[in-house]
Amino acid sequence: MSTQFYFSKKEFRPYQKTRQRKNRKTACLAPSASMFLGLRGKVYSCCFNKTFPLGTYPAQSLQEIWQGSSRKKLISALAQRDFSQGCQACFELIESQNYAGLPAKNYEDLQAGHLEFPVRMEFELENTCNLECVMCRGEFSSAIRKNREGLPPIPKPYGAQLIEELKPFIPHLKKAHFLGGEPFLINSYLEIWELMGEMNPKIEISVQTNGSILTDRIRKILQKGRFSIGVSLDSIDPKTFAFVRKNGIFEKVWKNVLELRDYCQQRGSDFHISYCPMTHNWRELPEVITKLNAINCRVYFNVVYYPKDCAFTSYREPELRNLIQYLSEHEHALPSTTELEKKNKEAYQGVLQLAIHWLESENYVTEQYENWEAYLSSLKIFIVNAEQIHAETAFLDIRDKLEFLLNAADQQGKKDEAIKKILEVPFQDLYNHARTLDKDQLLEVFRGFALPMA
Repeated sequence: MSTQFYFSKKEFRPYQKTRQRKNRKTACLAPSASMFLGLRGKVYSCCFNKTFPLGTYPAQSLQEIWQGSSRKKLISALAQRDFSQGCQACFELIESQNYAGLPAKNYEDLQAGHLEFPVRMEFELENTCNLECVMCRGEFSSAIRKNREGLPPIPKPYGAQLIEELKPFIPHLKKAHFLGGEPFLINSYLEIWELMGEMNPKIEISVQTNGSILTDRIRKILQKGRFSIGVSLDSIDPKTFAFVRKNGIFEKVWKNVLELRDYCQQRGSDFHISYCPMTHNWRELPEVITKLNAINCRVYFNVVYYPKDCAFTSYREPELRNLIQYLSEHEHALPSTTELEKKNKEAYQGVLQLAIHWLESENYVTEQYENWEAYLSSLKIFIVNAEQIHAETAFLDIRDKLEFLLNAADQQGKKDEAIKKILEVPFQDLYNHARTLDKDQLLEVFRGFALPMA
């Protein structure tokens, strides 16, 4: 058992007090009750842990993966409050008592115990997408991977056999979540939804869509199931929308937003807008709240870190102060009479508070380094302040992992680009990832989130 990401019973008690008594035998219910089918055939317990696969499809069947030793190992670790098997992000949130944003909370309503089948499944089978959003990357959009990154398509190992293998699982499911690419464009998703509508129409299905596709086949599928739907919008100005969500047409998407909202209201299911506040669109935020309040719709604001020019963290102090002043001046005009208005105003205030936090945090100040060695020297000072006792060992370990990344990038002629991407990462974020992942895991994260590589 790892001691680096382990809680004693005493240390874990504050979090346990926030949980139902029946769930307290384990630190997280995800591996006991959930399965996430990810890109390239990698299967995990949840979409937040992509460094500890339970198995690989189709080399192993879904049933073999569910009954396999890797899942049992993860269940055993979490029963002992050991978060070292890819669950480090949740460990750090629990350690800081930030339970509101804790991914493990998403699984607290699942059935506990030893289950023959999962009661929740999440699907990210492929990245087929028709948009090329400025803040997105090829890992999540086939159009970006082809046109912007110039890389070959991500393999699609989930064939027709998957539909057959899902048939014994579907009757046991209570929840299913679909993400990755544009779900309404992915034919295998349509087939799975049709099968769920026939075998178990009570499944709570959630979908995150870009809102650009709404065919008669999709409408028919929606009528046979209970779907909760989130639409990614990112701008309510047609010109900004066309720039941010390349290939998208605002007027068409907004028409679909209203139709999908009406569907969810009739079904009594959740409908919301997801919005990424960025350097391109933050002046819209007050108007976004007003427009969504008018159609009785919740908004959730995502945090954008990369690419750097989209993120608030790319701003120098005067620019960030200007943003904060603007959002503050408009805050008082936002209504908070109804429950929905209160929630949307709280979401707006969350963006403002995060901007203030970044202004006050030295970790997010953009530094300029003369060369790679100067960067490493500054990184070492940061680690000394963070680690103190084992600083030298921690620094050497992280330095070796960074050199491993650069060597991998150099083999594809991308070393200079890789250095640039690493320099954009705040020390705290780099430290959190590099100290918890091995070299191959870190390369996988770097390839997916920072620098596209084949």
